Amino acid sequence: MPKAAKELTPAQYKAIAHLMATRNFEEAAVASGIGLRTLLRWNSEPVFHAALMESEGLLIDYAVRRMATEANKSLDTLCEVRDNPTASAGIRLRAALGILDLLIKLRELRNLEVRLIALEQAYYGDTKPNGN
Repeated sequence: MPKAAKELTPAQYKAIAHLMATRNFEEAAVASGIGLRTLLRWNSEPVFHAALMESEGLLIDYAVRRMATEANKSLDTLCEVRDNPTASAGIRLRAALGILDLLIKLRELRNLEVRLIALEQAYYGDTKPNGN
């Protein structure tokens, strides 16, 4: 469970787990046996909300890692389509442009990440406020 969740009750832990597994607050309230108004009130409390945000972040991190492991397969598929002599020229062109577009986006994101890390290090030094 996230660091922020140390102060939560068992019912709040359960609510966060259901919020991670359902589509909305209404479904999470029903699944966890907690009133919707109570769940919404908890969400307005800083400790609960921080624990929920941290849980969502962990879930997103997991999804990103999973997607990263699948990225090579997707790139292989694009390359196969691009190199397939039986595919139409338009399809091959779209695959080639897709590869280039993804490369540019990845490069921009990586450059932004490097610059942001440098700015954070310059501003915070070795210790950031969140403990990282």
